[in-house]
Amino acid sequence: MKKIVSFLLATVMLLSFSNCSDEDFDAKYRDPSTIAEPTIPGLFTGVLRRCLDYSNYGYSRFFAVDRQFFGYFSQTWGFTGSYEPGFSGYVNSLMGSYYYAMTDYVKLLELYNAMGEDLRKQYDPFRYGAMVHLYDYLLSTVDMYGNIPFSEACTLPATGDIVASYAPYDKAEDIYSTVLDDLKTAADVFIDLVSKPGDVHQGFAAYDFLNTGSPLKWALYTNSLRLRAAIRSAQHGPITAKAQAAIKEILENPAKYPILETNELDEMIFLKNDHSDALNWEGGGGLGEWSNGKSASGAIVNRMLSNGNWRRTVVGDKDVHVPNTGRYIPDVDDPRILLLYYMRNGERLSSNQYSANDLAVDLTGKWQDSLCFVGVDMSVYRPDPSYYDNVYTSEIMSGGFFWQNKNFEHVQMTAGEALLHKAEAYQRGWGVAKDEAKAKEAFVEGVTKSIELYYHWNEVNNNNTTVAVKIPADEKVKAFAEARWETSVNPAIPYGSAGEPDIHIDAILTQKWLHWGIFFSRQAWAQIRRTGVPKLIYPQASGSVNWAPDRWRYDEGERYYNPYYPGTENDTYYDKLFWADPRGMRRSVYTNGVWSDQYGD
Repeated sequence: MKKIVSFLLATVMLLSFSNCSDEDFDAKYRDPSTIAEPTIPGLFTGVLRRCLDYSNYGYSRFFAVDRQFFGYFSQTWGFTGSYEPGFSGYVNSLMGSYYYAMTDYVKLLELYNAMGEDLRKQYDPFRYGAMVHLYDYLLSTVDMYGNIPFSEACTLPATGDIVASYAPYDKAEDIYSTVLDDLKTAADVFIDLVSKPGDVHQGFAAYDFLNTGSPLKWALYTNSLRLRAAIRSAQHGPITAKAQAAIKEILENPAKYPILETNELDEMIFLKNDHSDALNWEGGGGLGEWSNGKSASGAIVNRMLSNGNWRRTVVGDKDVHVPNTGRYIPDVDDPRILLLYYMRNGERLSSNQYSANDLAVDLTGKWQDSLCFVGVDMSVYRPDPSYYDNVYTSEIMSGGFFWQNKNFEHVQMTAGEALLHKAEAYQRGWGVAKDEAKAKEAFVEGVTKSIELYYHWNEVNNNNTTVAVKIPADEKVKAFAEARWETSVNPAIPYGSAGEPDIHIDAILTQKWLHWGIFFSRQAWAQIRRTGVPKLIYPQASGSVNWAPDRWRYDEGERYYNPYYPGTENDTYYDKLFWADPRGMRRSVYTNGVWSDQYGD
């Protein structure tokens, strides 16, 4: 079983799950700081390291959880059959990693609070940096489960009190509320340090492998994370007023609360590939070796191409390609697709795969008519729900811009996301006056920065398999973004019924989802549950999870060992989070040749 370090310790039998005293904590705490005694700098690095497998693109997150869980339910990855993840152990370990990080953070706070006020100020960067990164992980965990232990969790190493270490579940909305408050405090600390670099602890940079000791980068990270949390909780639930006030504070005070708005390397929040451990993508394997499980999402292809995903109709006993579908049109379609997926060749889609590099494509010329992008199409009805086959779908490039890329940056927060949050706030009038001109400006910049980031990753790759396609000229990228503001949805796909968001909100939310894609599937998961956009097909599936879930059930450690576990009647796949669309997840039912929408209770 995984090690759960928190309140789960009831008897000596459970000590194998946790650190049971200060002495045990000190003895076990060797990685990452390799120190004999716990220190604030070492524990700061510990918090960052504890979150690493899931906060960055390590194997556990990218191949196990995002590919086989978040990617299923946000359709950022193509999938078939059951909604259940392939390896639930990796999904369950999310909570274990959270507890480990939280335990390090609680120990850090114990040492910090024991200092005098003057000395504490020197250690503010460690204290608040650890909190910000932990809160990033915390929110993604809340977004998956809902209520989790937080305010009283993981106190045992600090107090030695086993009885008091049992922790109840905090409400998800209370956690979000606390995060909004605490991130404001952290933002104030870091922006103050930007103007007073002499106050930054001289050892901070040595322990900060994420932002190399830069108070500005920590301020940008903090405010962008707070904006994400505020946008997520500004639409539904009990803290909408507080969330919208936070949006107002951030967007109307850019000097005090700057967010990420550029792709400049000295401002990006990323971890460089360190060529070791889970971050060693340089060595291949994983995605490059899998023969399945790396199919393109038909939903994504649909929204990247003006004529949509490759589609077929049956004439007699032959598959006939619907004209123009699946084909890339230069200067019209989304240039990010050229870096993500192979193309297929032939009307019946032979198994041959081609990338832009293989074909030495001239983007100003005409593409061969037989080359198509093909994603798993959940809208193709089959009487057997397990038969959404991906035999001839395009695949994510196993030798593409991120795989075997020695220079790949594991991005923690992006300008594209922050700008699109800004666009949504202005378009909806959340906290700030509704202003369509400002919304469009932020939208165009957000889409532009997203495209720039994908092509930056491609350009810094120095392996021989990199797709050689170059980013279109600045004016063409801008023209593409402006066109998407007006026509965000593939014309072949009906937009939706009355009462759904206006076309510009759809444009913003669709572009967020595309920007997150396979790299930030957990954010796409949360947005779709909050808004229902983009509108996707979720048919009934086989297995114990028959409909796409609103949340995930607690893992075995919570169910078996936490005395505060709420019970199976309050722990279902369809308990909606406070920020979610009250209707629940969309359910797609096929009747008489037409998909119709139903919702959970």
